[in-house]
Amino acid sequence: MKIDDRFEKPPIIIGGCGRSGTSLLLSVLSARPNIFAIPHETKAFCPSAYSKNVNLNAPLKLARVAEILRAADIKKGVARWCEKTPKNVLFIGRILAALDEDVRFINIVRDGRDVITSRHPKSHDQFYVGAERWITDVRAGLPFETHRQVLVIRYEDLVLKFQETLERICGFIEETVDERLLDWHSHTTIRHHPAWFDDVRQVHGHSIGRWQRPEYRDLVSRMMSDRDAISLLKHYGYVSSDTKAVGAWKPRAVVRRCGRRIPANLKRAFERCFSFATESGEAKRST
Repeated sequence: MKIDDRFEKPPIIIGGCGRSGTSLLLSVLSARPNIFAIPHETKAFCPSAYSKNVNLNAPLKLARVAEILRAADIKKGVARWCEKTPKNVLFIGRILAALDEDVRFINIVRDGRDVITSRHPKSHDQFYVGAERWITDVRAGLPFETHRQVLVIRYEDLVLKFQETLERICGFIEETVDERLLDWHSHTTIRHHPAWFDDVRQVHGHSIGRWQRPEYRDLVSRMMSDRDAISLLKHYGYVSSDTKAVGAWKPRAVVRRCGRRIPANLKRAFERCFSFATESGEAKRST
């Protein structure tokens, strides 16, 4: 299904856990003149994902994207568009089903320990993404890793092996690596973003391995006690295959793991029942 017939090539949709480089990737790809990068997160492909009760069956807002594209100043020669909202990763299956052959999805993954120790410009005094969200978002992408319309890249590779990773990406989306892409920070159309502390600049690895700082020891230790987190870190090569979760037997850790395996619709049903029981009990006490 095509959202806008003016574009010849399949659109590119980017997803991944927050603070994992999704905005950086969008900025890089926007340097190619035949790609129109939607400059803001539309949330059209992950409706309800940022609400308290995530409904993975909520209808996609394709008309919203069509409206944005109609209103945009599309330059001559643009052949495709690109949209980035981190929680698109929760809806990969729905996106592939809705757009069929007409989409390429890039899922970017980052070391969870660096993610949970990352702060956001809008909230300097607190961490932006917790371990629970990282586990949920990264696990959501696993079933689609081998899908021919999905590419998984690591943030660390994009930063430390930029040209090599860029060649992988361009091979996947069937574009060529040109000078504009290699010198992307001079040509990008996404020069500012709420997720960045500074304006656009060349990629750097200053934040890679930040989790090793002493001030993050307790935060990282809690993550490393979670078997699901360890499993994902192993899968993407961030820890060795013999790494074990320390303290995984503790009641809170067990409850968290069990909670992740309860389907969302059952969780909502339990919450409604609990809420009803609480309200009923309060009503009886007040009479």
